[in-house]
Amino acid sequence: RIYALAGRYIFIINPSDDAFTTIDLGVGLVGNDMAVFEDYIYIAMNSTLIKRFGPLSTGGTLSAAHASLNFYWFHVANETLWGVQPISGGGATAALLRKCIALQSGGAWTAANWSVGDTVGYTQTEINKPMNLGINIFMGKAEGLYTFDAAGEVKGLMPEFEGYFQQL
Repeated sequence: RIYALAGRYIFIINPSDDAFTTIDLGVGLVGNDMAVFEDYIYIAMNSTLIKRFGPLSTGGTLSAAHASLNFYWFHVANETLWGVQPISGGGATAALLRKCIALQSGGAWTAANWSVGDTVGYTQTEINKPMNLGINIFMGKAEGLYTFDAAGEVKGLMPEFEGYFQQL
């Protein structure tokens, strides 16, 4: 299947017969990002709310907004769902990377199944859309590029950018 997000709509296209399904997120709602994970589509809407659609295997339905989870970006890497979330009290700055750590008992839709999160770089700058190369996940920010080291700690890969950022 092919999945596309366009404003308040998600399109699911079946390439074998060109049939498509349209999902309307609702009047006044605009999807910022989405990820297909564990038979569901997770939709982020500008760090204020998320919705999900699924299960895809049975046709699916669109949920109401989640009561406590709010992500700006989603990313799937190494069979893991990641979410970029604003830091509490930090305004709309997306600087906290959280990982879905349990898939049982409600999966990624259950707030308790997400890690506490890792702060990435300066809290004043947003994490750009995470990306992966092989088994590594990378997060770009205005002050540099970040990944996780072998111990699972966030590590800056380009410290020369950090010095430039501090001069601004």
